[in-house]
Amino acid sequence: MRSSLAIANSLSIKFFPCAQLLCFSFVLIFTRSAYSQTDSPVLAEAAFQPPSVSIEEIVVVSQQTFQRLRTQLDLAEVALSAAYNDLNDLNDLDEFDVSCKKSDWAGTHIQQQMCWPQFMTELSAQNAQDWRFDIGMLVPVDQLQLNNRDKFDDLRENIRVVALEHPDAAAALLRGW
Repeated sequence: MRSSLAIANSLSIKFFPCAQLLCFSFVLIFTRSAYSQTDSPVLAEAAFQPPSVSIEEIVVVSQQTFQRLRTQLDLAEVALSAAYNDLNDLNDLDEFDVSCKKSDWAGTHIQQQMCWPQFMTELSAQNAQDWRFDIGMLVPVDQLQLNNRDKFDDLRENIRVVALEHPDAAAALLRGW
């Protein structure tokens, strides 16, 4: 049989956080009411309200339909793909060739154009194959990109070099963006 002291200690341990919270809330309530009775500069500032100004309703009307905007996006995707094809022709390294295709990569049924360098396509395929044959775990694409940061830096540098050597290709690539 437990002594009354042991029971009291176990109860105080279990209810101690509740007692602290209760005491803290009482302190807040009483100090708040005592503070609100005194003149406070904070309350005087809070009581001051600047004059209200009514703002007219602003309505934005588009000059183009959604169909027209969608067509412009499709044309921009085609231009970007063509610019990458031109860049690929001027590029000496096949691993830095960028290919664009429509894909529903995220598992949705909405297809988007995705442009990947050749080395990323190969990394992604190898990753999926390793996972399929239980050689490794499936690594998300963003993690593959982080793991191969140096390759992407090399890709950017290669694009800069080609763009400096061929200003027309650089201009086409910028138009596609």
